[in-house]
Amino acid sequence: MTSILPSIQIAMIRYGMTTYLAFGNIGNFLALLIFSNKNHRRNPRSVYLGVGSLFNILGINLGIIPLVYALDHPDPLPLSLSLCKWRQYALHAILMIDRILIVFACFDRFAVSSSRPSIRRWSNIKLARWSTIGIILFWFIICIHILVYQDIQNGSCGMFGTYSLIFSIYSIFIIGLIPPLLMLIFGILTMRNLKQIHTTQVHLHQRDRQLFAILAAEVIVYLTCTALNPIVIRSEQVGSIPRPIELIAAQHMYPNDTINRNELKALQVKAVRSTIEALERTGSKIITDGEQTKSSFLTYPIYGLKNESYAFSSKYFALTFSNGHQRSLPHLIKSPFRYTTYAHVYVDEAKKYTNLPIKQAIIAPSALSMLYPKETIPDYTREQFLNDLINEAEIDVRKCFASGAHSVQLDFSEARFSLKVDPTRQLLQEFVQINNRLLNRFENNLRHRLGVHVCAGCDKGCYHSIDVNYLLLLPEIFDLKVGNFFLQFSSETSNRHEILSRIRDSIQPWQRVFIGVTNPLKPRVETFEEVCEQILEAAEYIPIEQLGTTDDCGFSPFDDDQSVSRQTAFEKIRARIQGTKLAEEKLYKKQLIQRTELNTIICQN
Repeated sequence: MTSILPSIQIAMIRYGMTTYLAFGNIGNFLALLIFSNKNHRRNPRSVYLGVGSLFNILGINLGIIPLVYALDHPDPLPLSLSLCKWRQYALHAILMIDRILIVFACFDRFAVSSSRPSIRRWSNIKLARWSTIGIILFWFIICIHILVYQDIQNGSCGMFGTYSLIFSIYSIFIIGLIPPLLMLIFGILTMRNLKQIHTTQVHLHQRDRQLFAILAAEVIVYLTCTALNPIVIRSEQVGSIPRPIELIAAQHMYPNDTINRNELKALQVKAVRSTIEALERTGSKIITDGEQTKSSFLTYPIYGLKNESYAFSSKYFALTFSNGHQRSLPHLIKSPFRYTTYAHVYVDEAKKYTNLPIKQAIIAPSALSMLYPKETIPDYTREQFLNDLINEAEIDVRKCFASGAHSVQLDFSEARFSLKVDPTRQLLQEFVQINNRLLNRFENNLRHRLGVHVCAGCDKGCYHSIDVNYLLLLPEIFDLKVGNFFLQFSSETSNRHEILSRIRDSIQPWQRVFIGVTNPLKPRVETFEEVCEQILEAAEYIPIEQLGTTDDCGFSPFDDDQSVSRQTAFEKIRARIQGTKLAEEKLYKKQLIQRTELNTIICQN
């Protein structure tokens, strides 16, 4: 039976943290009023705790509001590098200032309760004010490293690579251990002083209880916020969804003037809208338009010029599938090369029907590089063609982002097929170089939102290159300068451990791998448990923060493919979503067990 632990975690964040936000603001505001009262403002502890209350107000709002907002909206942090850096910098400095001020308040309580005059002198209002200023300046300076190393990678705002490890160690000691330990030490010393000085014991007893209440609240809130970070594994589809039968029929009727343009457009709009609504019902958090209006994933950019600038011939590039059917690329006969359709039009249409983030798939320039014929076109060399191709592909990507696409994926299914055509790998290496000519034009923050999909081809119930050894493909694939890789995995029946090992050895810290956990060619819908088991298998090799799930391929990359029903596609996507949630639950439980065991070891030592 599926556990509801992640749902409980999300509910606790939504309602528990919202409640904490409300009461935290009210409580800290009241505390600020009390500590600023004229009867208390000459007390050094009132300075520490009053300023601490002010910074606590800033901290809980800066920390909790974005967290709750991201539950129902796209997280704005991965979309702006400056926002990513400054929010983490300010939040960390503010929370550390609050913690250290409480430590100083604890020290002041110890000093004022001491029987030794030399120690009691440390409790004075002037020192408290200067110490507070020093603490604030110190932490805003010491945290500058966050502005330098905080980054956006793989669609996530965070710390990566070696710095991530260093910051984790720093957090354990500077954030998690030292402040509570100092509070505890000064609390124990204060209790000892109180026992020694009977004349002040009654006077300080009430303040002592307040101290322990503050200490307990600080530790409880810190541990609660830490524990409320559920494991989240991103799950995205590749792109295409089978078209409705009436739309497929209309697309064949339109060239014969059996229906008019408006009638075809109405069916296309209906298909896009119903596809998006169905994807939302599966629980998908990032969606596509299902490529409902593309002629195919391969030729959509040039479809409008197919009769003017292109010609078909059997001697040029074609994808040959296992059942013998082919999908042929035309060859260019007229220069210059240009797109007639950019993929941003699909984003613009999809935005009308959803508020969810939209992923847009585009064709990789490596595939379109095969449009240039073997014979040179007069006054138009292959290098001129490639320059035009890369320019057009760059426009395609940038227009998608400008239209609001959350991410853009290059479809690179010809990668595996190239090893079938050329086992020497020269063609594959050429494809990778062409794609990197495009990818190198993008800034890091956009490159982290770019992905590439690689599969064995999926069309009319069969593959074009499933017989090619996957292990031969992976090294070159990870040479691509993208942040996300969508890799076929579910249909791989052999070498699974070797494949995962190769991925583990190839992936960079700033990259994420989405493994295929459903097989579009199989009519049987995978169970949640089957999906979960594949994720747990992959998690043994790939760090969870770099792991995602997807489908092996698009469900219908060509507009006439009816080998998979729409209903089956949506059920498989739902299985992927729910199976991913089940894996999150199991991995979270495993993490809790490991954390409990670690705490037990620490306590025993």
